[in-house]
Amino acid sequence: MSEIQIDLVEGKKKYTAQISLVEKWDDVPAAVYPELCSVYLKKPEEMDVYDKTVRAFVLLTLPHFDVVKRLQDEELYELLKLIDWVFNRLDLVKNIQASITIDNLTFHGPSDEMENLRFAEWCVADTYFVNYARTGDINNLHMLAACIYRPAGEGVEYSTASSLYRGDIREKFNDQLLPYRKQIMAKLTTAQLHGIYVFFASCKHKITGMYPAFFPKPNKADCLLYTSDAADER
Repeated sequence: MSEIQIDLVEGKKKYTAQISLVEKWDDVPAAVYPELCSVYLKKPEEMDVYDKTVRAFVLLTLPHFDVVKRLQDEELYELLKLIDWVFNRLDLVKNIQASITIDNLTFHGPSDEMENLRFAEWCVADTYFVNYARTGDINNLHMLAACIYRPAGEGVEYSTASSLYRGDIREKFNDQLLPYRKQIMAKLTTAQLHGIYVFFASCKHKITGMYPAFFPKPNKADCLLYTSDAADER
């Protein structure tokens, strides 16, 4: 954590904030994670680097917004350097959206680092991941979510307390259910879908980096990650 002390005086009133600022993606609060992912994925024509960085800083210091909004531009500019990691170091391996609830139904996502994805599930999910990167069609995000978020399975093999636990509480992957599940996942907010996409992207980058002989280097068009050298462009 980066510790920030802000003391401001406006007229006769003093504003003070003691802010503990996270320093990596895995520690981003769940409440702001989806929105931060949406900011992260903004294209240059949608939001310039400075605005993206300011928006990210506001999200990560949201409880102290009443003080942060009073900062002068030059004061804020210096603080923005503390969150360059948001755009320059996507190292997320924790599934911050471990489960999602839609219409009172709970769907569980992959474990941290996507360790429990089976091969068939990976292949289908990655197809929709790449398609979204190439086209920006949100229907591919619905399908990606439908692939990797599933209800808990039934039986002892899905119980973490059982010696027969299979290492995954999610029911087994069945691609025949995807069209139906897609309709459910379409009820998620765009920010939640972006959170799923960023988690998959970060874990995929780590996994493929471990096996360069098996995974060819991706084409630039296959990775819709609008990272930028924030420190250089501000």
